[in-house]
Amino acid sequence: MELSGREGQVWEPFESARSLEGVAHVTEAMDLLFANRAQSYLNTADYFRNEGDWVKAYRYYRSASAMALNPRLHSEACRGLGDLFAQAGDVYQALESYGNSIHSFPNREGYYQFILLSARSGHIQEALEAAKGLTKFYPREAASWYKLAACQEMLGQKEDAQVSFQKGLRLEKAGKGRMAMGEGS
Repeated sequence: MELSGREGQVWEPFESARSLEGVAHVTEAMDLLFANRAQSYLNTADYFRNEGDWVKAYRYYRSASAMALNPRLHSEACRGLGDLFAQAGDVYQALESYGNSIHSFPNREGYYQFILLSARSGHIQEALEAAKGLTKFYPREAASWYKLAACQEMLGQKEDAQVSFQKGLRLEKAGKGRMAMGEGS
């Protein structure tokens, strides 16, 4: 079987082994294309958010999260959605988005936002669970332990709060705390 191409070109079907090799190369190319496209959508969403066009930012964050093959990109897109929902006052959508962010790729800023918004909206137990996750992924940062101590304090767990706070202090004094209260990322 022959397929005709441009003037005088003749294409022959690949042999089965070559066919699979070709598919692997196409798959790798598609992965790169979609990774770059997801990053491009994420950058565009950030631009529109900074410009104050939340509708366009929302669309681009949603698209980026849907097409992101890389967990870090998916996490960033979900965190961007969380920021938009939080700014719009939709606490439940914001919490869901921040939760998706930290579940797809644990990240400091996603944890911080989830803990803060959970605590402010009265979901202290959820904030506590997230703070425990934060200390699991960032055990050498004083801010992780301070956030855990604050959640424990709000739930009346005074002794646990004191232990967590002391861990944070020790890290800070040893110079291992990233930042005392976690400002920055």
